Amino acid sequence: MKLIQFRNCRLLRNHTIIKDDLWVRNGKIIDPMGVFFDEECHSDIQIDCKEALIAPGFIDLQINGGYGVDFSYDINTVWEGVSKVAKGLLSHGVTSFCPTLVTSPKDTYTQVLPKIPRKAGGPDGSTILGVHLEGPFINPSKKGAHPENCIRDFPNGIDSLLEVYGDLSNVSIVTLAPEKENAKEVIEALTKRGITVSLGHTMANLKEGEIACNNGATLITHLFNAMLPFHHRDPGIVGLLSSDAIPPGKTVFFGIIADGIHTHPAALRIAHRVHPKGLILVTDAISAMGLSEGTHHIGQMSVDVTGGRAYVAGTKTLCGSIAPMDECVRIFLDSSGCGTVFALEAASLTPAKCLGIESQKGTLNFDADADFVLLDDALEVCSTWIAGECVYRNPEKVSFVVLMDNHHDSLLCCSIKMGSLYLVIFAVAVFVGSALNTPMHGSAEDVYDYQSIRASPKVQCDSTDMSCIEGFIEHHRSEEADNRNTNLPENKLNFLSLITGKDFIGTEMEKRKDYPETVSLIKR
Repeated sequence: MKLIQFRNCRLLRNHTIIKDDLWVRNGKIIDPMGVFFDEECHSDIQIDCKEALIAPGFIDLQINGGYGVDFSYDINTVWEGVSKVAKGLLSHGVTSFCPTLVTSPKDTYTQVLPKIPRKAGGPDGSTILGVHLEGPFINPSKKGAHPENCIRDFPNGIDSLLEVYGDLSNVSIVTLAPEKENAKEVIEALTKRGITVSLGHTMANLKEGEIACNNGATLITHLFNAMLPFHHRDPGIVGLLSSDAIPPGKTVFFGIIADGIHTHPAALRIAHRVHPKGLILVTDAISAMGLSEGTHHIGQMSVDVTGGRAYVAGTKTLCGSIAPMDECVRIFLDSSGCGTVFALEAASLTPAKCLGIESQKGTLNFDADADFVLLDDALEVCSTWIAGECVYRNPEKVSFVVLMDNHHDSLLCCSIKMGSLYLVIFAVAVFVGSALNTPMHGSAEDVYDYQSIRASPKVQCDSTDMSCIEGFIEHHRSEEADNRNTNLPENKLNFLSLITGKDFIGTEMEKRKDYPETVSLIKR
């Protein structure tokens, strides 16, 4: 597999932002020291990140749908809907997510759950980490947008739950109300199956919450929403953030919706200052995310979206968010004053810890999955990467420059100003040693016909995908076997114009903001 080096970037690593390169191979982040000293090799591909910030890919543990898709409602096109949302999430830096089903009829679970398997992400969409089942074992007094007629108890403990859900093999999280009869036994049984138990849509007091946590529950669903409000004599589930009855070493995580609507900025600040270690940003997004205002669905209920707010139709009951994860990160940062590192980790590392996958996801540490997002200084998404592959590129942002380095043969390609009609595809070959006319592989007759290279259809790149680059390299190598009579032009700028047909010397190029850097790259 090719060794990729991301240069000219900042990395979020070990709870700080550092200036360093990121090395990727075979879909994993690797330690470059082994490459330097053990393998003694160079990178196959170098990527100039234009001083972008590379952060771990975002992880959304609670998302009900988006782009017109509702996971609990569109039961006849389950996989098509999940795939559509997974693809759309890439533009917001989300590399992994848990599709969430709200309280639904029993038939919905048996039809939908088998059709949402865990799946590795890629160009087709974000990684599916398993389903989040939010209900139906909740308190009707805190039902929110959940249909009361579908809410259930578990009189027979875990058997009652299995009767409703069926197979749990595709499930990662279950939200339930801990005050329900037999909840303790159910929490223990789910925990033994490796399923994260979350407390939500509940009237539980603090004591009931503590019992649940001591029996395996580790998460609170959308803190402050659909639970008893904080009271000084019994703080309810909110009190778990500072409870002294939680076993030492155990972290109680909590999801929080920072969409500027569900949770007041003062409440965000309180949660952050009281228990920062457990704070997880979730979107709780519904089908209306990414769409215009109007009528949509969440599970069995209609939703009216107006003024950026989603209400159960005909009421003023909030029912999910329409804000994507990158927006939640920016809102939380602005509202809480927590700092860039914390805001980004609240959407990546902390949710990964909650699921116990922090060695693979939510981090840029060595041996982790190469899932990350390139951000500008405003934390706007420039590009999204899964397993070291670019799966989304923002057309409104200045993108990266790909530098190909193959056994000391250099190919500069894809200097792009995205969002404009400037698509400058350029290729620079080939110099070894100190003299420009030194032969490539020891033969004095190995020089290149660059007119031929320029004429090749493989060089006429009108896109920035890797197939274009690969095509040029293949053609470039094939030419090395032939004896040509054209010498390398002395002026590399003229040469660049020769093989691409672009004016890299005239006034049009000089007007470009990246002209000095482009010239610098060419003159290397």
